[in-house]
Amino acid sequence: MSSSVFGILVFIQILLTGCSFSSTSGNEAKVNETKETLTVQLVAANGSMYGIEHHRLAQRIQGFRQLFPNTDITIRWVQDYNIMDASHQSKRTSWIRSDTPTDLFANSKDVPDIVELVPNQMKELYRLGRIEALNLNRTAVRDGVIASNDGYVLGVKSKINPMIIYYNKWVFQGLGLETPSEEWDLNKLNDTIVRLKAAGETVYIPLNPYTLEWAASLKGGRIAAADGITYSGYLDSDETVHGVEWLDSVGTKYREKIVANIIPPAMPFDFLDGEIALAVDYAVVSDPNNYEEISQRDERFGIAGLPVGMTGINPAQVSGLSIPSQSKHKEMAMKLLNFLLQDTDALYSDIADYTLQANMKPFLVPVSQERKALILSAMKRSVPAALYMHEEAFPMTYFAQWQSPKPLADIHNGQPIREALHRYAMELEEDWKSVGGETK
Repeated sequence: MSSSVFGILVFIQILLTGCSFSSTSGNEAKVNETKETLTVQLVAANGSMYGIEHHRLAQRIQGFRQLFPNTDITIRWVQDYNIMDASHQSKRTSWIRSDTPTDLFANSKDVPDIVELVPNQMKELYRLGRIEALNLNRTAVRDGVIASNDGYVLGVKSKINPMIIYYNKWVFQGLGLETPSEEWDLNKLNDTIVRLKAAGETVYIPLNPYTLEWAASLKGGRIAAADGITYSGYLDSDETVHGVEWLDSVGTKYREKIVANIIPPAMPFDFLDGEIALAVDYAVVSDPNNYEEISQRDERFGIAGLPVGMTGINPAQVSGLSIPSQSKHKEMAMKLLNFLLQDTDALYSDIADYTLQANMKPFLVPVSQERKALILSAMKRSVPAALYMHEEAFPMTYFAQWQSPKPLADIHNGQPIREALHRYAMELEEDWKSVGGETK
């Protein structure tokens, strides 16, 4: 069945379901006067600043109201769910999951009907009985949903932020280097890095949980078991050790210059200053570090798919929409999620737009469709990052330099790699146990 035909059928199903839901009283005139409310909580750094007009997902949600004009929809914006009390500040880092949003639903009078979470939060909250499993197992929407390890659908994808290569086109042309490609294997990438460094150019690929996962996969390994919470034997495996050895050989060092007690990141500022010829980073972090603004600022700079070869993965930062168990409007919330999935042809394009828009100011120049097509390809080939715990866990650019997990910082300081990775695995497993709470 084509996606367009499927979309029409889903649209008709939503309408029929809506009619059935609205006619239970047997008094059509009375039901038409009945109001229902729906609260959707979205995570966006600039949500309250730019509002619905700037965000593709918010616009789609408002479009749902045209089907159900008696439903009042409120979009509530938050910047993140990583709000830790002071007692945890010294223990946790940007990559350790926070106590919220587990605590988010303590006040049953103010629980949103739909809430935006990352997959690790969904899995935790599902085990705690805080979010619902969704009846969205249809093959046609498989690419648009997030599932638990045992196959229950827990959310509808809202953001997908893949890792990409940033490169200086002029440098590559001057050295006669081939344009980077996601089809490259580690040998091809490493050969290019060696040639760049031999020419005196700088390469920026820092060691952090996301590059670590990618590098391990290039060596044929994974950093976590299928359950997502077992790291020993994976994070400290031979493949991961070899991946970290390669990252360490690239030689990316943290800058020591301190301005106003802040360690300035190399990306994107050094890249924009022309000091970096090749870098690995996420497509979107926050203004001004997103692929489109960097590319629009200077024609020298290009982007390419993250090299994955035959065994590698692209560990994307993924978020999605879930229904809390305490929602008072689950039926209407489910209709909204179905509505967001009805246009399968536009699904990834909409997700790409919202992922970019949620962390940036409006563009004066339209987004390049050529660059967007490359991002869409990277999104479709990506998998959720194993250590993406919540949306405040920004990747390499702004936080990794001084909030990198201590075992990875110890590797930079010359400690044995396997020993540090084993300690990191134990710390992660202990953290899951310490805040796991009751099981479902």
